[in-house]
Amino acid sequence: QRTDLSPKAALSWDFADGWALRLAHGKAVRYPTVAELFQGSISANAIVNNNPDLKPERDESTDLTLTRQLANGHWRVSLFQDRIADSLYSQTDITVTPSITSVQNIDRMRNRGIEGEIGLTDVWTAGLDLQASVAFNNARTLDDRQYPLANGKYFPRIPKLRTSVFADYRFAPQWDASLGVRHSGRQYGSLDNSDY
Repeated sequence: QRTDLSPKAALSWDFADGWALRLAHGKAVRYPTVAELFQGSISANAIVNNNPDLKPERDESTDLTLTRQLANGHWRVSLFQDRIADSLYSQTDITVTPSITSVQNIDRMRNRGIEGEIGLTDVWTAGLDLQASVAFNNARTLDDRQYPLANGKYFPRIPKLRTSVFADYRFAPQWDASLGVRHSGRQYGSLDNSDY
């Protein structure tokens, strides 16, 4: 039996007309699923092991955000950091023989970055809204006792660069058309960054 608190707090300062600065911090907890705890399998000579001793994943998140309100929208820049303890991740345990693929706790990982976003309404013509964002991530495995080759490497499936552009056009009453483009930069799929 275990209980966790997930406190969150934010402090905002409107330091000039149309300008705001916000500092926020929060804790999130994700408990392992029933499948991660108890559902193992053997398929195509691969062993997928369950682990009833998994710990919950705990994330301490902090961000500092500067926002500017415009006549027809806003822009925002955010510095952020996530520090995650006991991150739940499916990996191969090389400390046992034969190796077994299972969901394990990664002791410590961290993601730091910066994100910029702009949202504008009635751009060039009435009813056309635009939104764009770009984010740079530096996600690293800080400590993984189950798989030491991952220490110091980029954390899998978090791209270094993410961008998006979305347009929404209200061209008639009760009619709306949207178009969006997203780009996800290079990312690794393995904890030791051995894939290309």
